[in-house]
Amino acid sequence: MSISTEFDREISDSKEIGELLQMAFLHGWNFSCMQLVRNHLTSDDVTVLDVNVFDRELIVDSDVLVASSEKTRVVAFRAQSGGLSLIFKATLEGTSKDPSACECTFRFPQFLRFSQLRKAVRINMLDQSAIPVTLYADRGEQFQGRVIDLSATGAKIQLLGDVSSKLEPMQVIEDCQLIPPNSRTVDLKAQVRGNFFDTSCGVSFIRCEFVEMGETDESELQKLISAALRQNRAEGIGLYGQEACA
Repeated sequence: MSISTEFDREISDSKEIGELLQMAFLHGWNFSCMQLVRNHLTSDDVTVLDVNVFDRELIVDSDVLVASSEKTRVVAFRAQSGGLSLIFKATLEGTSKDPSACECTFRFPQFLRFSQLRKAVRINMLDQSAIPVTLYADRGEQFQGRVIDLSATGAKIQLLGDVSSKLEPMQVIEDCQLIPPNSRTVDLKAQVRGNFFDTSCGVSFIRCEFVEMGETDESELQKLISAALRQNRAEGIGLYGQEACA
């Protein structure tokens, strides 16, 4: 069984750190802070008020952090969405002068761990009924292709032509539509994590990470994955999808 662990890495590039924190903020990831209290590790939810990529500041609302601000200057944070998480340490710059407010300002971290918490089976879709996909990118530009492999957290998609300059890593695709046969369309938001143009056959492959979807769409996606997994096992087909020009 092939397992995808490609999103477990440490990031030190300041621009990418800012983009990831902003993505997590804009897409409503759950943020929490972790502190050691009397030799016990505690975790408390925090509300992120702003991610300022220009001043490189993270502003959060937390009475717990305000209460501990005189003793604790470096705080560990986790941002999580489904099986994905960001883990980092940030240094406190200050708290609100308003005693009734619970705002804390932190400097962006120098390092950040981007992890896929839930290992996800990547299923080979090449021998399944074709799953068309339509991507609606910035400025309304539309791309059509097909799914090459699929998991609960992302997909590899084949597109005609060279799209490497149009669908770049870290770019968020606001509307990604998977169209399974004999089923309803799965609508979700995705982020491009990598791309590759195969000059030998004139097609592009992009790796997308799913960052937001509704409960109904998530349920339909799980049904699609389960059905494909059963078919692959019955036919003895490998799980991991390879690039193909067909």
